[in-house]
Amino acid sequence: MSRLALAPRLRRLACEALRQHVFDPPSLAAIEAFTTAALWAGAGEHDARLIAATAVNMAAMLRLEQAAAEAQHWAVRRAAGEQLSPADAAALGAAEHKKRIVSAVCVRVVVCAR
Repeated sequence: MSRLALAPRLRRLACEALRQHVFDPPSLAAIEAFTTAALWAGAGEHDARLIAATAVNMAAMLRLEQAAAEAQHWAVRRAAGEQLSPADAAALGAAEHKKRIVSAVCVRVVVCAR
């Protein structure tokens, strides 16, 4: 099958998936999915800004804006020579992952706003 033949079906499946998850509790995977869908929406019938705003709202509900401060807190402790426990190291990894997601959301929102 050609790309031209698959694109409408993929777009329809993506729209159905978005509708199913828009009212689910927010998750990191859902945020990434909505920001990616916002990039796709620019070429379709959906408002990319609305989809991107949904991702931003989900990120705010998970308090991802605090991720940078959390990551810095753990990194400063580690840089000061403090030995991080396995739980602390896991918290640092999770905070850094959240920080990357926030960065991706910001970039995608800026792209969709154009």
